[in-house]
Formats: sequence, C-alpha cells, structure tokens
Amino acid sequence: MRLYSYLVLCLLSFVSCRNGVRFVTVDDNELVREEKEDLRVQFIYRQPVEGYNVTINWQPYGEDAETGVAVMEFLNKETGARFEYCNDDKYSNAAIGDIVFSKDFKGHKNGDIYHLDYDYEFGDGLNPLHHEAPFLFLDIDFDGEKELLINNWDLLQGGNTYDVFDIVKASNGYALKSKDELPFTAIQESSEIDFKNKTIRIATQDGYADQCSMLFSKKKGVGELHIPDSLQNTVGGRLVRSHNETAEFGIDSVYLNIQDQELVFPL
Repeated sequence: MRLYSYLVLCLLSFVSCRNGVRFVTVDDNELVREEKEDLRVQFIYRQPVEGYNVTINWQPYGEDAETGVAVMEFLNKETGARFEYCNDDKYSNAAIGDIVFSKDFKGHKNGDIYHLDYDYEFGDGLNPLHHEAPFLFLDIDFDGEKELLINNWDLLQGGNTYDVFDIVKASNGYALKSKDELPFTAIQESSEIDFKNKTIRIATQDGYADQCSMLFSKKKGVGELHIPDSLQNTVGGRLVRSHNETAEFGIDSVYLNIQDQELVFPL
C-alpha cells in the first residue's frame, strides 16, 4: 500500500501537527505523492528566540531537493508554552538554500541535523523585516502582543512575503491562528511598518503599468474605500475589494500608478 510521504510526516512523526495552521486530509484511494526514500532532516537553532527553543523538522522531496514538508516546533521551557507551524507544501528558507548549493553538499541523508544561529539584525525603522530570517516575532497589529511571521522565501520583486499568525490559547495548549485579512495577507519585505503612528503601508504591482501603494491605519475605524468601476480590475482595485471593512485596520489612502498616470484615493 502506498502512502503519502507528507502524511506520514504529519501523522506519525509529528502527531501534534494538528495544532498548527494547516491540516492534511486524504480521500480514500486518491494518491497525490508517492512515498519514496524516507528522508528526515532537522534544523535546530542554538539560541532561544523570544524565549522559544525552535526546531524545524523537514522532509525534503529528494536527496538534492531545496523544498519539502516542514513542521516548525516552538517550545518555551520556562512557561511550557508550545505550538507548531506546519507547511505541507514546499517549505524552504535561506539556510536550506545555502546548504543545498554549497560546493561540499553531497545530498540529504536521513537523520541529518544542522545547528544554526539565529543572529539576524533587524532594522529599527519602517522596514523591520529581514530578508533571510525564516521567522520572527513582531507586534505587527499594534495590540501589545507579538505575532509570529513566517518568511515564505519566495524571492519576489518586492522581496519575500510573510504569513502572519496570532498565537492563541487552545484546549490543549497553544495554536496558531492565521491573520487572513488585509494588510496582513499582503505583508512583504518592502512593507513599511510605522509603530509610532500605527500604520502599515503595502505596495504591490502587476507589471510595470499597474502599481499600487496602500496605507492602513489602526487608529481610524474607517470602512470601505470605493474606487471607480474602470479601475476595479487593477491590482489596487482588487485589494480594495478584498478589504471590505477590516475589523482592526482601515484604509487611509490608495495610490495607483496606471500606465504612468498617478491616482490617489483618500477617504
């Protein structure tokens, strides 16, 4: 009987993965990925991060693969708090890339363990995110509690994107809850986070001729911003439609650059 390699990882090795953010479900007789050689690799950070000891349990898709299934474990030995981030798709980070593309790399071996330093220097201005840090804790919604940001290592034009999670209490401890509304669904390396004024500016584009910069503010309990019908299918128009009255943040303004024509929509 063939099994999913990523299902084996989540259900056998890391059974508490169900406390994470993604769950694996399998329909009977539907096979997605066949199990091949069972490769298990660990990345252990030498330094606690915000009090948490962090281990990444990773199952690469092959001996030379740069991506694989991952379960990132966070454990605070002083408080006993524990939670996990699960990625059952294609997880990678800068350290994995450095290992795979190093001249001495001879392929992943089952049981490989790497000890890594978490020694990234984060900016203290409007751009506090780090290109290579695989994760960080940051009070990105200005509520006094730090959220967990996971670096997707997708190397886009505006820098890497990030998934943002609240750390919440659950019936059996702690879990991650995805912040699935704007601006948190559009955070990337170039985002400007102003802790003093409690604003977040995101920027995105769909080619050179369709660019958007959007400013969100927590101070203002503002609702929807309406953009003309002719601009609804621009990258900015699509973001505004998906916003639809965010509970925590409102849109202060939208700046669009459409074919070198600059348009600003204040509330």
